[in-house]
Amino acid sequence: MRTKIELLDIGGEGRHENAWNLNPRSLKTLGPDKGVAFPHHIFGRAERIPLPNRSVQQILMERAPLRRAAVFEMVRVIVLGGTIILRHHADSRHNPHVMAQELIDADFAVQRITVARQELQQTYFRDVRCAEMTGTTSNRDRHRTREIIVANEDRRITGLIPW
Repeated sequence: MRTKIELLDIGGEGRHENAWNLNPRSLKTLGPDKGVAFPHHIFGRAERIPLPNRSVQQILMERAPLRRAAVFEMVRVIVLGGTIILRHHADSRHNPHVMAQELIDADFAVQRITVARQELQQTYFRDVRCAEMTGTTSNRDRHRTREIIVANEDRRITGLIPW
């Protein structure tokens, strides 16, 4: 049996200790560690994840470009019943995750969170059911909305959503 990756951080720069960081760059580009190599680096982009089908337990994509091909790739590599967390800038007129909400067959929760003093929309897809995405609009009815402030960025991602 092959080993599963617990957490894949798409566009990540090593902020989460237990994550594998999928990034086309191998060196950090932000903060005091700028120029330092990423821990647990996987070279690649979200539109072409170099991992086998159903090999990742949880995916985090934060502020990386969210394209249709990236959604298909995330669902391809996530295990059945896995979790996908998307975090992107949003305002009251724009939902950056509407495409993913229509494509991913999973229950989801939408939240406004603060990370590093930036307001983000977080969409948390739990119990991803299949890799075949038909784009059903019924997914829009399977969500919860809640406000949350993340004071400590080092908190485990799994602790953020109280289901």
